[in-house]
Amino acid sequence: MIPAAAKREILRLGILLGAVLLLCGTCSAGAALVEDEGLPWTPLRFPLNNEKSFPRSRTVAGLDLGLLGGAGAKNFYGFQYGTLWTQDIQNSYGLQATAGMNFLLSRGIGIQIAGVGNSAERYWGMQVAGLFNYSPHMCGVQVAGLLNLLSNAKGIQIAGIGNGSDNDAAGLQIGGVGNLNWRNYAGIQVGGFGNNTYETAAGLQLGGFGNMARSSSGIQIGGLGNSSSRLRGAQIAFLLGNYSKDAAGVQIGPINLIETTPEGIGMEPFHSLGETFTQRTVKGSSDHAGIQIGILNLCDRFKGAQIGLINFCRKLRGFQIGAVNIITGPGKLMPATIGFNCGW
Repeated sequence: MIPAAAKREILRLGILLGAVLLLCGTCSAGAALVEDEGLPWTPLRFPLNNEKSFPRSRTVAGLDLGLLGGAGAKNFYGFQYGTLWTQDIQNSYGLQATAGMNFLLSRGIGIQIAGVGNSAERYWGMQVAGLFNYSPHMCGVQVAGLLNLLSNAKGIQIAGIGNGSDNDAAGLQIGGVGNLNWRNYAGIQVGGFGNNTYETAAGLQLGGFGNMARSSSGIQIGGLGNSSSRLRGAQIAFLLGNYSKDAAGVQIGPINLIETTPEGIGMEPFHSLGETFTQRTVKGSSDHAGIQIGILNLCDRFKGAQIGLINFCRKLRGFQIGAVNIITGPGKLMPATIGFNCGW
């Protein structure tokens, strides 16, 4: 029987051997490629290589080791290390490592590891940094102590503070504070404070404080509350409540509100609820469908069920269960009841 310590050593040797073989394969493939294309290349570059002995048009297929920085290669295949930075003009295939910054001006496949940050125009693989990662077009994994920023990406983002995207993105976002997407996001968002998607969030939003999305197709779970102008799924809140202008699904929380038009309750999410409710009437023009479960449930035209302490609806096609049930429009059992009410 092999001891546990020996198993661990075998595993470490196996991982090391696999990494060496992968690196050798990358170098060999790069060398073969540049040979076929007749490009000038070198298998090894040291810190003393300067612009005259190593022009920027040359390709490194092997090791690029820089005392201060590994910079200037047109194409790179293999392992590149620079104490303060690494930089490639066009393509990078392999591993880049530095205590400072990794720069890639075009596209790359592999792994970037930096003490400060990584920047790549297009990257397929993994970026790991002490502070931040940036890539306008990314497919893979970003892990940073502070921030991950991208434009159009598919993959996983994990950051101490948060993750952001100014274009469509999909995958998994985990931010210590939160996640911000300016367009659409499909997948899972987990934020210590919350998540905000300015267009469509499809999947799961899980925020310690709350979640916001212009359109939500999936589930929003917030410690304080959730807001979605267009809901197709479920909202679950624990302390305050849920808000939507156009809903088909489930709202579960202390206060659940669905309103359609600016002439309705007309509030920003959870803003001045008591004052607005006493001064205005819930009015809208569209039917909503689903279930509201909470202490206070408010809706204009609703198809489904309201279950709570106080239920209010102007036009209901369904039933209410609660201490106080109010239906103000036509087609109802009674305008106000205790226990049960219904409309048609």
